[in-house]
Amino acid sequence: AHMSHTHLNRVMQKVYGMSIRRMLVKIRLENALTLMRATGMTLDIIAEQSGYSTSYALSKAFQREFGDSPRRVANKITEEGGIVREGERDWLGW
Repeated sequence: AHMSHTHLNRVMQKVYGMSIRRMLVKIRLENALTLMRATGMTLDIIAEQSGYSTSYALSKAFQREFGDSPRRVANKITEEGGIVREGERDWLGW
């Protein structure tokens, strides 16, 4: 079935409580945090693996969302004992 972008966005908002764009940013940032905590990848590679064109773009997204750098956010979660598990979507309080 065909669905317009506007209608799809309305459905997403109703079902998930967020827009498609918001959900995409959320998923990308969660992925980046998981990679930072679980791998030794550089921020450039993590950015690319998370759908950002550069590490600068990833850093700006973190700054907008959390008010801090990617590494500081990851460290804070680690210090507070946060555990990232595949499929878990609540650990950042979204």
